[in-house]
Amino acid sequence: MLRSSVHDHTVSTVPTREPRYEKKGLKAHRQLAEVQALQEAGQLDEALKKARSFVAKNKKEPAGWRNLGRVLIDTRQWAEAKRALDRANALAPDNPSTLINLSLASYHLDQFEAARSFGQQATAIEPENPLALNNLGMALIKLDDFDNAALVLRRALSVRPDLAPALSNYGAALNRLGQFSEALDVLMAALKLNKSDPYTFVNIGNSLRFLGRDSNAIDMYNQALALDPGMKEGSVNICNVYNKNNLFDASFTISSELIEREPKYVKAHSVMADSLIGLGRIDDAKAAAESVIAIEPASITAQALLVSLAARADDYDAADYLRAARRFSDLHDIYRPDVLANPADDAAKLRIGFIGGDFRRHPVGYFLKQLFTEYDRERFAFFIYHNAVEYDDLSDFFVENSAAFRNINNKLDRKVAQEIADDRLHILIDLAGYTKYTRLSALVHKPAPVQMTWLGYYASTGVSEVDYILADPYVVPDDCEAEFSEAVLRFPDSYLCFSEPDCDVPVRPAPVSENGMVTFGSFNNLNKVTDNVLALWARVLKATPGSRLMLKTMLLNRQDHRERITQRFAAEGIDLDRLILEGPSPREALLDAYNKVDIALDPFPYGGGTTSAEALWMGVPVLTKRGDRFLARMGGSIVSNVGLGDWVAEDDDDYVAKAAAFATDAAGLIDLKRGLRQRVLASPLFDGRNFARKFETLMTSAWDAYRARNDGEGR
Repeated sequence: MLRSSVHDHTVSTVPTREPRYEKKGLKAHRQLAEVQALQEAGQLDEALKKARSFVAKNKKEPAGWRNLGRVLIDTRQWAEAKRALDRANALAPDNPSTLINLSLASYHLDQFEAARSFGQQATAIEPENPLALNNLGMALIKLDDFDNAALVLRRALSVRPDLAPALSNYGAALNRLGQFSEALDVLMAALKLNKSDPYTFVNIGNSLRFLGRDSNAIDMYNQALALDPGMKEGSVNICNVYNKNNLFDASFTISSELIEREPKYVKAHSVMADSLIGLGRIDDAKAAAESVIAIEPASITAQALLVSLAARADDYDAADYLRAARRFSDLHDIYRPDVLANPADDAAKLRIGFIGGDFRRHPVGYFLKQLFTEYDRERFAFFIYHNAVEYDDLSDFFVENSAAFRNINNKLDRKVAQEIADDRLHILIDLAGYTKYTRLSALVHKPAPVQMTWLGYYASTGVSEVDYILADPYVVPDDCEAEFSEAVLRFPDSYLCFSEPDCDVPVRPAPVSENGMVTFGSFNNLNKVTDNVLALWARVLKATPGSRLMLKTMLLNRQDHRERITQRFAAEGIDLDRLILEGPSPREALLDAYNKVDIALDPFPYGGGTTSAEALWMGVPVLTKRGDRFLARMGGSIVSNVGLGDWVAEDDDDYVAKAAAFATDAAGLIDLKRGLRQRVLASPLFDGRNFARKFETLMTSAWDAYRARNDGEGR
């Protein structure tokens, strides 16, 4: 998914005023003073007319061009303002007033490098000028240099503690550094000083959003829009909150209206893509990402989304996918001379880093937990680089079971790479691929000598600096290695190891034993239930008279989505009374809901991971289909590793035939459910201790191979 950034769109400064003009004739001085007086009185049209008249007659007078530039800034005519100020700067270089306003005009033209340069020039001349420092801080935020932005803005506030724009910008920088409570305090102080600035409300909304106070955040964004109805940032941030809360229809509506108004606004296309993915409209999401690239060809998030969508497309082609992944990699050619790897050559332990955004109650966290519980701390040291603001009690577990837990969210790729290199890792493992929290753009710096991808993504990265992909014989058979730019490093059985849920939910008898009819079920995200999946499940229901299908997932808590899914099944000839539709539940209740299901149906090509493991733990067998790519073979790996290889169908017809055969064997289903949890817990899918030993063997072999290639250098 596209990573929706924190839209802090910082506050503009008040244009600076020169205390005195250069020496000139009295008439010219009076004309310039008149322009300034009109400007300060708010008579901008008249001020602009007189300023233009002055420069037409005094083309070599820098003060005239400066005055014109300031009036144009007040009328938000940024391009013309910058041209006027460039002229002033050429005629009289190093004037702080000119440089401050050039920084501001460049900022509003999205020329952030220029804004930074002019801001730096201004502060070099007047180091304590709060307006120059504020403009520089604004530019640094847009360039993702949040640490330096915060430093510069603190300097501005040390000179002018009551400078509301600097307070608002400082709060924005703190938001981007993940210091949300501190940011909120700063921003509320800014609001007391100026209640009419919409961007302060946006920044407050961002703090509240990441503090989990979504309804309060929406209120702040709406207040920003009340002050400025056309404010793009307010609307797009409301979309972010709606997407976060699975209100994808509402987000889509707002982003559509915003794009109609602002067709070149990249962030609107980005949040639209997120909402379309949530709605399962994958082709439309792809079109939205392509719209981003048409506007901003080097967009990392849009390119990542296209790669991710290519991996799950119904018309998947392995060669086309790999080309798309390599195109993303090619965007980073500029970084490739920066080889930072600095392994610890005298370390007693192999130092392994994990980079991603899901070290929490998330499928990746659940699949990592056993490894972090069981790994050999005498031989290995684990480092975590957490690329997200989300943090919970499972995050605490990872902190306690790692040598270091570093939050890298919103840090520049180069800084992240340097931080990793400074930890002197031997191996770095990417856990995000092209998903929301991707940091492949940091891996191209090669901060560790051996780099891998695993677990959080389901295809090749296409990045030449990623040496290995961790897999197993099921997800990557021997004849499929050409699909990957990485070398394939295989576990002997399962490349996944799930953690037994930390709640006591008993397995009850199979529902078919009580009601005499089979209940199929899927608790996967509704966006995985494509038209092809739904049509096949309809065939399953038709082939098993009297059976029912239970769907339980997030979007089904809303009537419009329930109606949409029933209409889709009705079009396939399936009556409403054969469907059981339920919304989300807390995890314990979710697991208990599997006691209403006899057979879980795996969608395709994007099958279940956590949902399949949880179904099996609850004694529910999973029917899956052998796929044509890593992503589509995960189900086969999961069920085969718990001894249910006969539950892997070869194609659609086999899927229907197997479903019908298993459904008619009520005694077999009853018996299977009775002993499946014990069988699953003893399998490679849940045996954490054995999984950790296999992981350690793979890591050691990869490092030994690196040392052999490099004449024994390193550890």
